[in-house]
Amino acid sequence: MSMQGGLRPYGAPVYVPTLLFGIGQGAIAPIIPLTARELGASLAVASVVVAVLGVGRVVGCLPAGALVVRIGEQRAMILAAALTMVALVVCLLAPAVWLLALGVGIIGINTAVFGLARHAYLTEVVPYGLRARAMSTLGGMHRIGVFVGPFLGALAIQFAGTAGAYWVHLVAASVMIGLLLILPDVTRGIRGAGQAPREVHNFGAADTFEADRLIAVEVITPAGNWSSYPPHKHDEDIPGEEAELEEIYY
Repeated sequence: MSMQGGLRPYGAPVYVPTLLFGIGQGAIAPIIPLTARELGASLAVASVVVAVLGVGRVVGCLPAGALVVRIGEQRAMILAAALTMVALVVCLLAPAVWLLALGVGIIGINTAVFGLARHAYLTEVVPYGLRARAMSTLGGMHRIGVFVGPFLGALAIQFAGTAGAYWVHLVAASVMIGLLLILPDVTRGIRGAGQAPREVHNFGAADTFEADRLIAVEVITPAGNWSSYPPHKHDEDIPGEEAELEEIYY
């Protein structure tokens, strides 16, 4: 995608879901210890339940990368939002502290998955010249959501008690899934067949990276296969047939 469009194309599919996720996280953050206390937990145990959220985020970082590689950024974000909704229902209906802690832990794990997937997506699709601004904007949207979340949670609590905060996150997550379903997947291509298939990531191709003299792509070739087939060259400038390029492999 050209830099001429700026960051606008990523607003609805990337930045709004990030804002919504931050709102949900902010809404439930101050309510988790209160829910634990309502279930009979001591102050110490309620603090541990809150800490489980952070533990889930750390633990979730380990499998998150492998999951994103296996199913893709878009599906990983949708899965994380859906499982977060399941965990929120567990927190809402939990009859015991340990079940609340389980739900909180699952939310933490999926927070890690969502965070890694959204960063990986932007890294893949945003032109290099906009990448720093795209990442800083992403962080800003999340922080705005976390700031706004407690206020919306407080408003919901006025009408539905402590459950209202969880409902804020549930509604935000459901809207997130709807927006993520329209998210275009990362541009990848499979070239070749037989003993010469390879996956090409066009992160710096001519139509995604604005430069006069540079083309950069990532090629992932399965073990035992050929990466450059059929034989070809880039010595002459013949429109539609051959381009004059100096190729560097790293």
